[in-house]
Amino acid sequence: IQPRLFDLPDLHGTAATPLGEVRFDYQNDQGARQYDVTLPEKAEGQLILPSGKRLSFTGRLRYTE
Repeated sequence: IQPRLFDLPDLHGTAATPLGEVRFDYQNDQGARQYDVTLPEKAEGQLILPSGKRLSFTGRLRYTE
């Protein structure tokens, strides 16, 4: 998942996949970027941040930068 957030204050979305639903929530709270991504059971994913940093995960990822 590599969101193109630009100057958005928040973004929320859901995508259907063959394994189930992927949920994505983002909020920029005064410069603190908060990400919350949930993958379907047995799925593996990677969140790519605007800095290029890659975070691999399964299940749910909550990350603040």
